[in-house]
Amino acid sequence: GVQLFDRTSRRVAVTAAGAAFLARAHRLMLEVEQLTGEMREYADGARGHLTISAWYHVEPEIALFLREFLAENELVEVSIHEAPTRDALEQLRARQLDLALIVITEGLDLTGIEHRVLKAEPYVLVTAALHPLAARETVTVRELVDLPFIVTREGTALRRCLERAFAEVAEPPRIVIETNELAATINFVSIGLGNAILTRSIAEHVGLAVGLVPIADTRPFVLAAAWAAGSHSRVVERAIELVSSRVPAEDPPPLPPSGA
Repeated sequence: GVQLFDRTSRRVAVTAAGAAFLARAHRLMLEVEQLTGEMREYADGARGHLTISAWYHVEPEIALFLREFLAENELVEVSIHEAPTRDALEQLRARQLDLALIVITEGLDLTGIEHRVLKAEPYVLVTAALHPLAARETVTVRELVDLPFIVTREGTALRRCLERAFAEVAEPPRIVIETNELAATINFVSIGLGNAILTRSIAEHVGLAVGLVPIADTRPFVLAAAWAAGSHSRVVERAIELVSSRVPAEDPPPLPPSGA
């Protein structure tokens, strides 16, 4: 019911309403074109969102993964969460996470999950550089039962691995500090507040002077990348392809039997 044109027998002129309509329509057409292009980028996987769970000090190479992934996917936004392994698996199944770094332990439920093992490392005792055990070539868990320990909080994979190791000798660990901040853990160890059981790569990455002694009778630390089975967006598929390309050529050693 709005007149957009003045028509006479000689000419057609745009009314004030018509001029306003034309200007707005032009902007809308540009926005539609931009929206179409943006949706095409989502469909092609050039644009999107990737949500991952990763602990930087557990796997410092996450930085290299992100650099390579973002270099090839400049319009993708990445969110990083730090979820314990079991929480991460539940979030993967619920599609709240796209990709997660998890610690593989005996009895872990991987129903509905695909994964690729990235590395397997032995555990070491992390102790102050001048601690009497720092000069040892190896130690056993039984030799550690009286030591004070700095541990991650209950529910984390590192905590469960430590508790399982001490269960083999029927002794609970002596815990003095709980923290999920692994850089702080190494710092606390370096000044003699306690000891820790971690991997060499985690301990060395922090760069503080500590003693690292292999533990002869613990299962290895096995780190894997995991995602929900089934279809994914092209962005997530690209992340899975990249992380799969980082899988070692040789399979890591299997988990040893209990007490081995």
